[in-house]
Amino acid sequence: MNLTIYDNMTEHLTLLLSNMNTVSNVEPAPPPFTILIPTEVQDYLSTRRNALSDASVRAQDTVSTHLTWSQYHHQMSEQTPIIDMVAWELAYKELATTYSTTVEALNCIDMAMSSDPAKPYIKVKGLKPALVEDKTTPEYIALANRLAEELEWDLTELRPPLVALNLNDMSTFDDMVKHVFKDMGIDSTPPTFLEVVLDTQAGDDVTLA
Repeated sequence: MNLTIYDNMTEHLTLLLSNMNTVSNVEPAPPPFTILIPTEVQDYLSTRRNALSDASVRAQDTVSTHLTWSQYHHQMSEQTPIIDMVAWELAYKELATTYSTTVEALNCIDMAMSSDPAKPYIKVKGLKPALVEDKTTPEYIALANRLAEELEWDLTELRPPLVALNLNDMSTFDDMVKHVFKDMGIDSTPPTFLEVVLDTQAGDDVTLA
């Protein structure tokens, strides 16, 4: 029986889970299991925790005279989660090196990172779903395109993507970029969605000083 590209991806990711869950000579147990948060990521999270702590102390020290720093700390707490997308980007990069894999493969694994400094672990829950309502999820679209040629997977077997862009999405992107350029005072022609996708150069070089 021939394996489909979904079988191929599941097999590839199951092997990765097994590699991540190896403890000495003990047979790997099925998820969930935990791995250490990479040191670089722990340092990054510590920086964010320290910043929030400093803002909190300043708010407490001045609350009897004014509310400026209390409001500042409140906004900071709401807008600055300890674990953000940068933390995950750093984690993916470090884990990809540690386990000799790709960021695309790691992004197909359901993981949760602890923000507690006393518990510096990532909980590995298992695999994210490859299909939702018979459509391919974004993580698996990325994985398939990243490894299909190298591992001889058949991309034509992919079901339609769960998330797809239409002309309205492209226009919304173009409008958003124009507003960003305007707000930042950049006197240059912003790239269009298609130019970004095709990685072409649009307008003049932009340098932010």
